[in-house]
Amino acid sequence: MKNFFITFVFALSLASPAFADITTGKFSTAQMFDIKWNISGGKLNASGFNYLMRSVPSATRMSSGDYEAIKAANQYFAFFDSTTNPGTFGMALYNSDGSLSEVIHNTGTFRVLADGAIFYLGNGNWGTLITTAQGYSIGDAAQFTIEQESPTNEEMSNWVPDSTTPLETGQTAPTNTAPVSNAGPDQYVASDALVTLDGTASSDPDDDTLTYAWSQTSGTTVTLSNSAASNPSFTAPALSVGDDDEVLVFSLTVNDGTVDSSSDTVKVTVQAPSPTPTTEFIKNEATIRSMLLDESERTLSSTLSSNQRMMREAIDRFQASQSNLADCSDAAIEAENACHSYLATRNNIAFSIDGTAEISNSILSTSGSFFEQTGNFQGTHRRLIYGDFDVFYDGASGSQTATLTVRMAWEQMVSDQKMLGYFIGGELASSSIAGAFEGEQDRLGVTAGGYAVQQLDEQVYLDGFITYGIGRNNLDMADDVLALTSTYTTRTVMAGAALSGEYAYEQYKLRPELSFSYGKTWIGDVAFTGSAYSLVDDTLSLDAGSVSMMNLTFRPEFVIPMYETSAASIAPRIICEQVQTTTTQRTCGAGLELGLQSMSEDGLTNINAKLIADRVGSSNRRSFQLNFEQRF
Repeated sequence: MKNFFITFVFALSLASPAFADITTGKFSTAQMFDIKWNISGGKLNASGFNYLMRSVPSATRMSSGDYEAIKAANQYFAFFDSTTNPGTFGMALYNSDGSLSEVIHNTGTFRVLADGAIFYLGNGNWGTLITTAQGYSIGDAAQFTIEQESPTNEEMSNWVPDSTTPLETGQTAPTNTAPVSNAGPDQYVASDALVTLDGTASSDPDDDTLTYAWSQTSGTTVTLSNSAASNPSFTAPALSVGDDDEVLVFSLTVNDGTVDSSSDTVKVTVQAPSPTPTTEFIKNEATIRSMLLDESERTLSSTLSSNQRMMREAIDRFQASQSNLADCSDAAIEAENACHSYLATRNNIAFSIDGTAEISNSILSTSGSFFEQTGNFQGTHRRLIYGDFDVFYDGASGSQTATLTVRMAWEQMVSDQKMLGYFIGGELASSSIAGAFEGEQDRLGVTAGGYAVQQLDEQVYLDGFITYGIGRNNLDMADDVLALTSTYTTRTVMAGAALSGEYAYEQYKLRPELSFSYGKTWIGDVAFTGSAYSLVDDTLSLDAGSVSMMNLTFRPEFVIPMYETSAASIAPRIICEQVQTTTTQRTCGAGLELGLQSMSEDGLTNINAKLIADRVGSSNRRSFQLNFEQRF
């Protein structure tokens, strides 16, 4: 009963040996002997090979019958991590299925580690010899070259026997040949690519199962998916255009369960991306977007100015119509035909042309307009054909824009205090682009809108307009590397209103005006075809967003007559405006206009000069305008 209890305890303790290598060795009766021993000249001398001695449950020697029974049952001896004396090794007999048969020794230490043998429990002249490279018989003697005396537990736990299977008498352990590692061919991979290493070409001459150990020896550190796998993977470093290629080196060592192979290395060259139209486009994306927005901002500003001029001229026609109707009514009382020819000259205007030159800071702008009007006899409605032509040069960037605008409008005096109008028109513009990119852009647009003038009081007027336009733009520009072409569509909405008046005192006039205007152009997604490095890419695009402008101006103008056909004017200005592109800028400021107007005696030639100075936010704006008009 006592023996059974001890055996049961060790059956529990041996279920999971702590040392992975020494405990994997399986030894037969042809490998386990009690011997007489001595050490001399670096040799372990063993003689008198005898049957094994037990220490559990008491010191007894096994017999030949025991050995025969062990052999017949295919049992084997093995070591285990001692639980009765931690840090030492016990010995036991195991059944063929790995279950415990009996404990031979609870504890013990190794005295000698030799080539082909281990010496265990050496005490006095006797000890236990375990042969690892050959099977022996009772009564034999042998000599073994000592590799290490009194090996530590850690060294024994890392020791690997010559054979992990029991050897018969006279049988020798197979000679192990070291495996050969093969880390695979060198690789060339793209930046940020998933890379797989290949160690499957590694081999073992003995056909032993291999284990793998990968490590990185140079280059930017990466993380292997599994350094113990035959095919680990990793993500290559991300490189940018213009970076140098980067070389990563990995080392592979394989093990056949007995020895490690020599290491083999593989080089992985990570190649920086080659420049393409796409990479150049991405690098210049902010500049390209800014140029599109700047062009749209200039167009929006020009169109807003054109609409404001349209409304000032509409008020002049409204006032002229009121005057004509009043003159005709008074004259008709006295003479039926007195006003007929007079009305004709007022409501039918022959073709006229005017021009303007303006210098503002480093910008020179020249513009002009043409006009023709036909109306009915009573002067209650009219049809007009008019237009603007404009040449704009930006000295800062070198860009130049030429614009031709043509509109046909219909106006009607719905009452003596209200006039309504609507128009359709077209616009043709050509821009020469300078700056980081150089090239040109052509634009063809159509516009429609309506406007109204309302007399609120005898000398107070309210006017307003709203327009909608679509533009088709053809862009062709390039820098030293990248050439871009694009055809894109813009949509523009504008609206504005002004409250104005005209008050006379003797020969002097006061014309106060409070005006508000708003315009927005949607650009949206713009597709490009780009050429660079002998490559063409027609899939380039960016979202240019939109441009909006909002302006509020209060402008009281004082008109001072100088001669019969000449007058001077002075107009202080208070301005607040907002421009929104990728950012929003809100600014307010003040300014002053000084003007001089002169008309020929026949009324066909008119010259206007104006000097304007504004400070809006942190910006100082100065401009000079010169306008010439000649009617035929």
